[in-house]
Formats: sequence, C-alpha cells, structure tokens
Amino acid sequence: MTLIKKPNEVKINKTIKALILGTTGSGKTTLAISSEKPLLVDCEGGIERVRVNLRTDFVECKKFDMFLELLKSDDVNNFKTIVIDPLGEFVEQIKAYVIRKDKKIESDPRKLYPLIVKEFKTVWNLLQEKELSIIFVGHTEEIMKTDVESYKIQVEGNGVKNFLPTKLDIVGMLRKIERDGKVKRLLSFEQNDSITFAKRENDMKPIYEINETLGNSNTFFKDVIFKDFCDSKDKQIELSGQFDSLISLINERIDGIETINDAKDYFSNSYQKLEKIWSSDLYEKDTFKKKVISFIEEQINKLQNIEEVNDYYCNDYKHFDGLLEGDKTKTEALKKRVEALGLEFDAKAKVFKVKEVKKND
Repeated sequence: MTLIKKPNEVKINKTIKALILGTTGSGKTTLAISSEKPLLVDCEGGIERVRVNLRTDFVECKKFDMFLELLKSDDVNNFKTIVIDPLGEFVEQIKAYVIRKDKKIESDPRKLYPLIVKEFKTVWNLLQEKELSIIFVGHTEEIMKTDVESYKIQVEGNGVKNFLPTKLDIVGMLRKIERDGKVKRLLSFEQNDSITFAKRENDMKPIYEINETLGNSNTFFKDVIFKDFCDSKDKQIELSGQFDSLISLINERIDGIETINDAKDYFSNSYQKLEKIWSSDLYEKDTFKKKVISFIEEQINKLQNIEEVNDYYCNDYKHFDGLLEGDKTKTEALKKRVEALGLEFDAKAKVFKVKEVKKND
C-alpha cells in the first residue's frame, strides 16, 4: 500500500476560515452568525446589536481564559461554526492574559507582542483540530495611502494582523450603503488599492449583495457564501483530476517524439493545441523544450564540414525559435561546433566560411 497520493486525492475539509471586516453598524455580526450552526464568542457585546429574532447561541467572553475553557469543553462539539467577535478585542484579551502571567513584559513590546502572536497561533491550532468553520469579525480603520482612501485591519500590533490573513480562505469587507432611502449591504472580496487584504476562492463572486429580506431566517452566509466557497473547492478537485490526465497525455505525446523530424512535426501541428488547465501550457513548453534541445545538440555535433554547417544554418537553425526564445543552448552549441571545424561566420554574406589565419608581419 503506497503512502503517496495524487493531487486529485486531496481530502477537502468542508469548513471555511473567514474574516468579515467593516465599520460599526454595517451588519458584520448578523452576517457572521448566518453561518451553519454558529456559536458566537462575543467579546464586546455585539449580540445586542443583532435583531432579537436573528440571534444565536453565544458566550459572553470577558477574558481569554474563558475562551480557553470553552475550547477544552465538549460544548463546542454541538456547533459547526465558531464566530469570534470582534478580532481586535479578542487580541486585547490575549494581551491581558499574557501580561497577567508575567507583568514584567508589559513595558517591553519586543517580548510582549511575540507572546501575543504565540498564544494566538496556539488558539488557531486548537480551532483547527476541532474541524470547525471559523469566522472572525473585525473592525477596519481608514488610512490615507498615496492619496487613496484605504483600510487596514484594526488589531493592535502587526503580528496577528500579518499572520491571520495568510491562514484564511476568504477575507471580505462589508459596507452599508444608503441611496434614495434604501439600504444596501455589499460584501466585497475584491482586492484593490483600498482593500489590499481581500481574498476569495477563484470561482466566488467579487461582490455579494446581502439579502435584507431576512424575516425570521438568517442563513445568508451558509446558503450563499459558504455554498459558493464549497462549489469552488469542488471545481478545483475536478480540475485537479483533469490536470493530471492532461499532464499524462502531454508526457505520452512528447515521449513518442524520437527524431528531430518528429519534433518539427509536433511543433507545427500539435504544440500548444491542447486545452489549457492551470500551468499545463508551461509544463508542455518546458518538457518539449528539453526534448528539442537534446535533438538540436545531437544534430549540431554531427555536422562534419562547411557544407553541412551552412545547410543546417539556412534550413534548420531557426526552426524552433518561438520555443527557444531567450535560450542560448543552441547558439552556444553551434558556436562551439564551428570553432572545432575551423569556421567563422561571414556577417555580410550570412554564411559560414573557413576561418582566415592571420599571418605575422
């Protein structure tokens, strides 16, 4: 039984790691708890701003110790999503926890902030082990960046701010827009100069309009965002299998090229004609290029005289230029061969000739 697996055999865990950002009152918490079987870890009383009929089970988390106890309990096993709200206050609680353990570091940022990040990473690993979806809710703060209104994640220190986005599947910005007496809430995953931290799966939409006609139901994240995320993941699995098959076909075709004439025929009739999936075109180019270079070197090394050199230069030398652009292997091989044969290039006549021997005065 082999331990080696193919790329399309990757087990996709149907959970999501997300960060929803926005200003106070934009509806971040309501959106986050519209996920599948959520438990809200409420660090700042955000549940109070959620409409009563849309509220969910929650934990009033006043200290980081309480959160650690929660993770150790079996209670979280009854849920599929943990919502931590807000991220900034959660990190503040970690900071207070670290200082309580060693008050001396409070005045030493060089020791304090690395310990905050360390505790945050520990929590992240614990959450990963639970195989739950994780949604962080966070505030943003505006900054001016080269005359463009931009936003950054509102978290003290750069450690968590730099670590978290790299681990998340999606990061979106929720905006509340009022026009003509109507309110729209738009969740944007579109990365631009204003929102440099946004990210999404390839096949997810860049912007979602949040349905305001909720009634007694609050399932938008589960029914729309999470569904699109899972669909995108499924498509990646399907593409992975197609990619493997395509690479096998490319290898089979190129392995079947046995002569320089076979290579010429492939280059003229088959090269880059297959459907492109991910980097399959680059793989074909690199694999075929290696094969062609080996033929060219062999062909050049067989040249025996000036007639064969000029015949090669006039008829075959430029045949693979589109493939070998920027590669000096062919040029260097020919240069070495003509020198061995005592030839030099006549730039005016554009042919090779016997190298002239300079006589001493």
